[in-house]
Amino acid sequence: MSRIKLTAMVGAATAIALALSLAACATGGHPSAAHTAGPHPAAPHASDRATPRASASATPVPVARLSTEPGDELLTFSGTGRSTDGSSVAISFTLHAPVAWNSAAGTSTLAALSAGGSAQAAIPAQDLRDTTWDAAKAVSLAVVDYSATMVSGRWRPGERVEIDLGHGSSEVAATSTGLAVENGWWLLTGPGSGHFVVAFENDPSSTPDPSKWANGLEIYGLGDPQVSGTAASYQFQNCRMDLTTLGRGAEGVSDWFMPTASYCFAGIGD
Repeated sequence: MSRIKLTAMVGAATAIALALSLAACATGGHPSAAHTAGPHPAAPHASDRATPRASASATPVPVARLSTEPGDELLTFSGTGRSTDGSSVAISFTLHAPVAWNSAAGTSTLAALSAGGSAQAAIPAQDLRDTTWDAAKAVSLAVVDYSATMVSGRWRPGERVEIDLGHGSSEVAATSTGLAVENGWWLLTGPGSGHFVVAFENDPSSTPDPSKWANGLEIYGLGDPQVSGTAASYQFQNCRMDLTTLGRGAEGVSDWFMPTASYCFAGIGD
């Protein structure tokens, strides 16, 4: 074969190889010479983008809910009041099992009081909404549900009914609407419903113990304070206290007395 023909064949083979190489670059995604001048950062992945991060020291906001659970009722007190003007009202309230003030349930109850228009009845220095006082007295907090429903007639302005909620150390109404305070005691001033929170102290210890809610005599009941200048007044009858099995089994419950025909109050505890 002549030198000229061989040279021509080598040149053709080289041209074919170059063409195949360029085709491979185009179809295989390899960078061309124009894009190989220097490295380029890859496009940021969605997970690499800057996002706000919660602070490790952030404190969760407590849930604002009064702490009650189905089946945690300790006692229910009820009675029917008849006014001298002929009207009649049925009133009842239920005490739920207390929880330690510094437990999750206690924190939730305090948050609910803080979020609402709560008000205290008695001594300001003994305010269960003050966690310093709670800690000093190792208190347990219990929710009390109440309702006042007209049976007949209407509740006249000036008529008030005292509601005694047991221990009485610190009592806070979740909302003060329809309530009044007299000598540190709550008075119902009309039909309606709502919630109280009461504190049980554990004086011998710095640790709250909800089981000791009845470690002292407590009075529950409904009264009929006479309002000056008002002839109407509710007199109560058919009063009763229903102590649940849970309530009877609580530490400290060893005795109690029930209401009578003329005395709408009950006592419980040592």
